[in-house]
Amino acid sequence: MQSHQLDFFFRAPETMAGSLSDIPGTRVVLAPFTRFADIGINAGVPALSDVRVRQALAYGLDRAALIAKVTHGVDMAGDTDQPPFFWAYDPNARKYPYDPARAAALLDAAGWRLGPDGKREKDGRPLQLTFVGLAGSATAAAAQVFAQEQWSKLGIDVTIKEFPSNELYATLPNGGIEQSGKFDVVFENWSNATDPDESILVGCDKAPPAGWNIYHFCNARVDAAERAALSNYARPVRLAAYRTVQETMQDQLPFIVLWYQREFDVVNTDFKGYAPARAGTPFWNTYAWSI
Repeated sequence: MQSHQLDFFFRAPETMAGSLSDIPGTRVVLAPFTRFADIGINAGVPALSDVRVRQALAYGLDRAALIAKVTHGVDMAGDTDQPPFFWAYDPNARKYPYDPARAAALLDAAGWRLGPDGKREKDGRPLQLTFVGLAGSATAAAAQVFAQEQWSKLGIDVTIKEFPSNELYATLPNGGIEQSGKFDVVFENWSNATDPDESILVGCDKAPPAGWNIYHFCNARVDAAERAALSNYARPVRLAAYRTVQETMQDQLPFIVLWYQREFDVVNTDFKGYAPARAGTPFWNTYAWSI
C-alpha cells in the first residue's frame, strides 16, 4: 500500500488499524455492515438453563472495553440481532451495561455462591464453562481471553478451546461442535442480508440439522412474531414483530451481541467509486469503479 503496488486492501485486519490509517495517497473506508459478533449460550447446559446466569454473563462483560481492545475501535457497539443503523432495530430492547455488582447479585440469586477460593459453587459443583472458538482467528482468541478474564472476576471458571472451521461449523451428522452442542459458550459471527429475518437462528423448528438454533432456545412469542414478519409486506407490521423478537431475545439471551462489524478497507485515492453497501456484498457497484 505504501508503494502503491496495491490499490485496494479489502477487509484489512483490525489489528493493523494503527499502521494502515495514515498512509499517504490512501483513504480508509469504515462502513457499517450487518455482520455481528456474539457469544452464543448453550441453554441446554444445566447451569446456563437459568436465565439469571445468562444475564449475569452479559452484565459481567465490559463490551465497550472489549471493542476498544480487541477490534482497536474499528467495530461498533450493538445490542440486538438487528444493527443500530437498520430500520428494524428496536432501541427500547433491554440493554446490558457493564455492571459486575449486578452480575454477582444475579449469580447469588441463582444459587451460585462464592466459595473460600473465590470460585462459584452450587450444591458442591463449581461453575465451570467451556468457551469454544475458531482456531487461527486473532480476534476470536483475544475476545475469548478478554471474556475469560472478566468472568473469572465473578468467580466463574472458564476454559478456552479452539477448533478449525471444518470441526467447529461442521453439520450435525458430521459431529460439528456447534451443531452437536459440544460447548457451553461459543464466540461466533453471523451475517444477515437486506432483510431482518433471522428465524433460522432462533426458531423452535430450527434446531440442527434444520437450522442454526444451537442455543436450545424456543419461545412461542418469538416464533409467532417471526411468522408474522415473514407473512406481511407492511413495514409497520413487520417492525412491531421484530420489536417483539428483539425484546424477548434480549430478556432471554440465547446469545450476547458484542459488536457490529465495520468494513475496514484501505483504498488508493486514485481508485474512484468504491462505496460499500451495509448488507449483502460491498461489491454491489463495481460498474462505477475506476482508476
